[in-house]
Amino acid sequence: MTAFLAQRVRRSVRLFAAIALGLGLAAASAGACQEPADTAGLSEDDAQVWAAALDTLFGPRADGRTLLIWHLTETHTRENTVDWWWEYFYGLPGLRRSAAVDFERRNRRAQSLTDPPNDLARRSATPNEIVGPAAFTGLKRGWDAFYARFPNTIGTAELSAVGYDRTRSQAVVRVQNHCHWLCGEGNIVLLRRVGARWRVTRIHLEWVS
Repeated sequence: MTAFLAQRVRRSVRLFAAIALGLGLAAASAGACQEPADTAGLSEDDAQVWAAALDTLFGPRADGRTLLIWHLTETHTRENTVDWWWEYFYGLPGLRRSAAVDFERRNRRAQSLTDPPNDLARRSATPNEIVGPAAFTGLKRGWDAFYARFPNTIGTAELSAVGYDRTRSQAVVRVQNHCHWLCGEGNIVLLRRVGARWRVTRIHLEWVS
């Protein structure tokens, strides 16, 4: 487990160094390395699941500080992830296999959070803003420069695409939050449908720093 957490922390630092903070790499070039965003598969359920997960992990904020959310979902494939991670993921307590299979299928390509708009700002009680590479252009000094530009934020987050079981009564989503070099965590969130809404039933802490 120690090796697992260390690997996740190293990956998170590399990811946002390239995508968000521009430490030696332009943010635009990091975005260009991803496959074109897939917008055809987004649904009302996706937006509700994302909002429910954000609200449970971050909650309404009395201080009004904003969470900056990367504009594309992550890509998570067998090719870019070590084999044992998938064994860990498929073995998570409470996760139905059909939901895990759908999660793997839907995360092979990035999905856009802005086109078509899912309006997370309205749906989520956590103040948030969807941002792309342009927001981070010119940031060369890491997190100090980040907070100088965005003083009223609680950091950044990256969402996965949502996986559903066969009956579409369970959902699984991965949420990674980064707030400084040694500040952040990754969670895999399980949800169930309750009427027309989605409710969080379990949170698996994947990594923390």
